[in-house]
Amino acid sequence: MRHLKEVLTFILVTNLILVQPPLTDVNITRSFHIALENATYISQAIYLEKYLSLYDVFWVYAATTINISGIVIPSGTTAIVITLINNGSAPIENIEIFLDLSYIGEVNETTKRYNDKVDPNHSVSFAFEIEPFDNISISEYDAIMQVFYYVEDTQIYDEVLVPIAVTGYPELKIHSSALYFSSEGDYNLTVEIENIGTGPARKTIVHTLGYPPYVTVLGDDWSEIGIIPAGTKKKVTFTLHIIESGVSAIPIFVNTTFMDQRTTDFYSVAETIPVIYNETPRLSMISSVYVPTKLFPGDKNVQINVVINNPTMKIIRDIIAELILPNDIKPSYAGSSRVSLGSLPPGYTVTLTYYLDIEENAKPRSTNLELLVIFDGGENRFNIPIIIERKGSFSIESISPSILELGKRGITLQIDIINNGSVNVDNVYLELMASGILKGELVSYVGKLESGESKTVSFSVDVSSDAPIGNITLDLKISWIQEGRFLTSTYGIKIAIRKTEYTTNIIDITIITAIIGLTVILVWPLVKNFREIFAKRGGA
Repeated sequence: MRHLKEVLTFILVTNLILVQPPLTDVNITRSFHIALENATYISQAIYLEKYLSLYDVFWVYAATTINISGIVIPSGTTAIVITLINNGSAPIENIEIFLDLSYIGEVNETTKRYNDKVDPNHSVSFAFEIEPFDNISISEYDAIMQVFYYVEDTQIYDEVLVPIAVTGYPELKIHSSALYFSSEGDYNLTVEIENIGTGPARKTIVHTLGYPPYVTVLGDDWSEIGIIPAGTKKKVTFTLHIIESGVSAIPIFVNTTFMDQRTTDFYSVAETIPVIYNETPRLSMISSVYVPTKLFPGDKNVQINVVINNPTMKIIRDIIAELILPNDIKPSYAGSSRVSLGSLPPGYTVTLTYYLDIEENAKPRSTNLELLVIFDGGENRFNIPIIIERKGSFSIESISPSILELGKRGITLQIDIINNGSVNVDNVYLELMASGILKGELVSYVGKLESGESKTVSFSVDVSSDAPIGNITLDLKISWIQEGRFLTSTYGIKIAIRKTEYTTNIIDITIITAIIGLTVILVWPLVKNFREIFAKRGGA
C-alpha cells in the first residue's frame, strides 16, 4: 500500500508541475507537497463521484466593508470570490484549495481552508483579495485550482478550472435547430448556449416558454447552467409535449439570462425556435356517391363522384387519381376512369367524377372499387363501395304464329314470356322492334310479373309487303320498373315470312281490275257516240 501511495503521489505531483504555472511562494509549494504526502488514498479520486464543482466566480469592489457568506472584505479592497458547491450524495469537510492569481495582480495568499462540513447541494465561498495590474491585456484568465477535501475518511484531490474575467465581457448566442414532429407526443428540444464574447458569463439561466395548449413543457421550464467561459458552449434539453394544431409551425420562445463577473447587472438574449409539423403528404376521402343510386347489370354511364381533401398543411402536387376496375366494369369512354388533378392546396376539397359501364353479365354483389391516388411524395388508396342489384330476368317461351305471310293484315301475334329472375317486377311492357317489317300495335302492357310467373302477350300486327322473305330475328324490348328504376332488356325472337298463293291471286285480280277499268274508260265514249247516232236514225 505504501509503495502504491508513493507511485500515485509522484504521478500527481508530476502532473501538477506540467499543468500548473511555477509557484512563486516556496512555502505554498511545500505545503502542497505535504498535503499530497498525507493523503489517505489518492487513487480513490479516480472512482469516487465528483463532489465539489465550481458554482460561481465574480469580482467584488468594496466601497465599504462587506460580508459575503461570512467572508469579510474590507473597504477599499478588490477581491475575487469563488463559490464551490457540493453536488455529491454525502457531506464533505476539511476543504483546502490552492489558487495562484499572481498573473493578474498582487495577492497576499493563495491557500484557503474550510474545516466544517458542507452538506449535499450546499455551497461554500472563498475570497482572494487582489490588486489587479494596470497593464493587463488578456481578456480572460483560466486558472487551475487544486482542491483537497474529505468524504467520510477518504481524502480526495481534484483540479478545477476557474475562468476569470480580466478585461473581457461575455456575449451569449442561442443555437437550436427547428423541432420537427409528425404526431402528438413527447419531444426533446436541445438548446446550445455559446459564449461568443471575450469573458466568462456567470449565473446563466435558460428558460423556455411553451405555446399552450399545443406545446407544453414537461418538468422544469428553466435550467441553470452556471458559468460559460469565453469561446465555449453548454447544452440544455427540455421535454415538450406537442399536439397537432391548425398551423404548420409554432414559435417556441427561449430566453437566456446571465451576468458579467465584474458587474452586478443582468443581461439577456432570446431566440424563437419553430416547432414544425413534419407531415407526411396525404389525402383523405370525404365521401363517394354514384348516380343512379341503384345499380344493375347493363347500366351505362354510371357517374361516380368522389370527394377528396388535403388535410395537411402542405401543397400536394401532381395528383393522379384512377379507379382500378374489375373485369365486368369498364370505363364508359377512354380516360373516364382516370383524373389528373394537378395540385391541391392545404385544406382544399375537390370532387372527382368518373363514368363507368356495368357489363350485362355482371354478378349482383356488394363490392369496392379501388381508388389509387398517386402524388408527389406518396400515394393513397381508398375503397369506393358500390352495390350491384339483382336485375329482373326473362325468357321467351314461345311465339305464335311463328310463320307470317307477306302482306297479311290483322294477324294476332302471341308471345309467351316468363319472369325467371328472383325479383318481382312492375309495369312490364313488351315492344316489338320490327320497324319496316311489322306494323300495327307493336307495344303491349303486361303489368306486374312476379318471380316465376309467365304470361301470354298479344300483338295485332300487319306484315309489310316489303318485308324480306325467309327466317328473320326480331328484337323484343322488355321494359319494367324495379327498385324505382326504369329498366330494359332486349331479347331476340325468330319468325319466318313467306309468300302465299293468296297473296298472288290478289295481285292478279288487282291487275285484271285495273285492265277492265282502263277498257271501260276507253270504250265508253265510243258506246255513247253509237247510241246517239242510232237514236237520230230511228227518229228520222
